[in-house]
Amino acid sequence: MDKKSSFTKEKLVFKFKKMHKQLTQVYIRILNTKYKSCDKSLAFRQAYIFINKVFLIRIFQNNGFKLEENYNENKFIIGNRLNEILKIYLKNTENYEDLNLFCEEINLSEAQLSEDEIYIMYNTIDKIKSNVDYLQRIDNTILGDLYEVFMDEEIRKSLGQFYTPSFIIDYILNKTIADEDIVKKPFIKILDPACGSGHFVIKAYDMLKKKFIENLSILKEVYKDEIYIIKNGEKDIKLRGIDYWKKENIHYHLLRNCIYGSDVDKFAIDITIVNLIIKDTKNFSCNINIINSDSLVKWEYDKYIKEREFWSNKYDYVIGNPPYVGSKKLDSHYKKWLIDEYRDVFKDKSDLYYCFYKRILDVLDVDGKACIITPRYFIESPSGKLLRGYLKRNSSIIEIVDFYGNQVFKGVGVASAIFTFKKKLDTDNINVYKLKNDNLNLGNNISLEIMLNDKCFEKFNLKKCDLDDERWIIISDNKLDIYNKINENLEYKLKDIAQSFQGIITGCDKAFVLSGKDVEDNNIEKRILRKWIKNKNISRYFIEDNDLFIIYSDFIEDESKYKNALNYIAKYKEKLMNRRECRKNIRKWYELQWGRDYKYFEKDKIMYPYKASHNKFSIDRNGYYCSADVYSFYIKDMYEEIFSLEYIVTLLNSRVYEFYFKMFAKKISTHIYDYYPNSIMDLGIFKNSKYKEIEDIGKKIMSLKLDIDIIKNNKSYDKKDTDIIELKQEIYRLELEVDYIIIDSFNLTKENLGIIYDDLNLKNI
Repeated sequence: MDKKSSFTKEKLVFKFKKMHKQLTQVYIRILNTKYKSCDKSLAFRQAYIFINKVFLIRIFQNNGFKLEENYNENKFIIGNRLNEILKIYLKNTENYEDLNLFCEEINLSEAQLSEDEIYIMYNTIDKIKSNVDYLQRIDNTILGDLYEVFMDEEIRKSLGQFYTPSFIIDYILNKTIADEDIVKKPFIKILDPACGSGHFVIKAYDMLKKKFIENLSILKEVYKDEIYIIKNGEKDIKLRGIDYWKKENIHYHLLRNCIYGSDVDKFAIDITIVNLIIKDTKNFSCNINIINSDSLVKWEYDKYIKEREFWSNKYDYVIGNPPYVGSKKLDSHYKKWLIDEYRDVFKDKSDLYYCFYKRILDVLDVDGKACIITPRYFIESPSGKLLRGYLKRNSSIIEIVDFYGNQVFKGVGVASAIFTFKKKLDTDNINVYKLKNDNLNLGNNISLEIMLNDKCFEKFNLKKCDLDDERWIIISDNKLDIYNKINENLEYKLKDIAQSFQGIITGCDKAFVLSGKDVEDNNIEKRILRKWIKNKNISRYFIEDNDLFIIYSDFIEDESKYKNALNYIAKYKEKLMNRRECRKNIRKWYELQWGRDYKYFEKDKIMYPYKASHNKFSIDRNGYYCSADVYSFYIKDMYEEIFSLEYIVTLLNSRVYEFYFKMFAKKISTHIYDYYPNSIMDLGIFKNSKYKEIEDIGKKIMSLKLDIDIIKNNKSYDKKDTDIIELKQEIYRLELEVDYIIIDSFNLTKENLGIIYDDLNLKNI
């Protein structure tokens, strides 16, 4: 699809969204009249069905289907349900009722509508009809595109549906069925176990249909004496291969034998079925293997005939984009079932998509191959340990395309990767493509194959046997060599010498966090006030002070002594009372949701933000309290004489340690890494003869940072201020000195440091 077409299609789809909004209001009014009250989501879907009706009628007309002359088309569309319209057009099809498509709530007539509402519907019909030919010509999944745009965001999130860009679908199909020899295997089976509105299966259909048509003469010759059966309702029609392998039978063959899809969203399934029906309206068959089911249920052992037949198949290829639903969003009963049924890969904090990996391996044929796009989260996450081990033992991982935080799914905040794997355990080699350019704009106008062979991706091989169940380190050999040398020289783990803790969850920051002016204006009692630090206040070595305080209400024992603070908090009492802990009588309405142990905050400690683009560790000796997006740790008593905070913070802020951390850190979006304690506290720490030198350099850097802050606060800040420039240059020199000391301690070379700086996208500082 060219850029101009894509833009025009997008523009038209959003124009339809505006029409859909108007139609939704019409249906809300009508449904309110019928039921006295109306769920907006019901009206939302009814309006979408109306748009579908117009699309389908136009498509059928373009394929030569006509109704009796002199009928009023607009009245026909308004006055007939979609199911009724499909039945009229497909009247010669036996067992049409088996499809049971779209539940249209009401049978409209113009008598039910006001003049304005009739105008809206007529106008919608005219606008859609004028554009449907163009839309169908440039993209054959238009009904699915419309559904994606119209679908309520909350419904989509609850189902874990994030629809896949075209360039990803194309790549996945090219990695699977593109090279399949359909002459050798004409009954190839392709499954999308979370097909949604059908984008993968529609494109798979197109790709296979082209292959079959190109090879018809060969198929007819090779299988001329084979006996095939075409089901027409309850009749079985027997054909010899010479008569079966004809162009008009390809549609039936694909739907009956090759294309399979399942999804929990019945509405999306109906869209997929309709998209397949309109592929060849003249040779329609109701034998479509697209079913509404939970793909994680092992239906092959159940009594339901349709599901059992579907899931008893073994599939040659499994493709798709399984749903992403975090542990907290799963229904508690369903989650318990998953923990039991998928215990090999799923535990308490796992994501739903973990289970799809196992289910896919279960249903793959012995020579089967899968290619799916999922979050890359399980690669490093503690919750992914079971899945990592399961994939190592039960599959051959052929390829990983790691987008490494780049947003494939725009606006979703999911870091994704494409995994290609097969059931047969016949290779240990994994091809890896890892995105290097965080600023790369991934869009539907690109070819991923071309980009993989460009300089945008780092290309290297891994051995599956080298992947550790504890954490997969997906890096090239030269970086792995550096990483291993670092690990060999680490005597301690940070978790051994330090205690980590999270900042405070208030449950309503507005009730507890206030400015200095608010403190004065409300005369808040000072005994329960503490300085408050946010994520953005923390940088490398230095914590920027602010004018914020927290009312640490967990200190309140006698309410009569803190009337001013309680009056301030009481402005938000209704919201505070609705917190889970208050509803369960675990906390008093004025207490913090999770105040932590105040003694931790009073200690000398190192603080760091839990999401950052680079290492930001800073010493706090001011007893700062902080929000939940900040983590801290203090040195355990037994190690206070062995390690100083200055030494630890200097190591952690070094470029070498940043590289070391990012080799196994979880990248969650463009430029942003997850600095949760499960990774940070796993960092190794060393101590050698250079301990005092590193500690002293760290102290100098912190002193220089403080000097810069004083200059900024004493006069208006000018980036060109020569004093600041000189101080920064000295800091850079000292940081470089630290890096040289560390690489020498790890037996690394200047060339290794060059690789480290290049990986961090740094110029030689």
